[in-house]
Amino acid sequence: MAVFHGQWSEEKVKRLISFYSGHEYLWNPRAELYKNRDIKKKALQELCQQLTDELTVINEEDVKKKFKNLRTVFTREHSMVLKSNKVGCSNNLPDPREHGTASSDFILPP
Repeated sequence: MAVFHGQWSEEKVKRLISFYSGHEYLWNPRAELYKNRDIKKKALQELCQQLTDELTVINEEDVKKKFKNLRTVFTREHSMVLKSNKVGCSNNLPDPREHGTASSDFILPP
């Protein structure tokens, strides 16, 4: 098996987002288990096993990096949409929810 160095398929990204949304302690510092490294490591290993196939091996660092990048892009785009709505600009900006990342709403602060 080759180590993962390529593009993430849309299906794998959706699985990653779904997994993270169901495991709040992986990303939310307010979650009770957030500081429990053992539980977080086990959850990430489980996710890596789910995402790994016969062609590629996805490790914990790949998963963490991808989630961080997704979170950054989503919050940046969401912020731009909010700012454009405040200013009263015509909303020509794409809503991040239209890019299949609607399930990423859980990342936004309450």
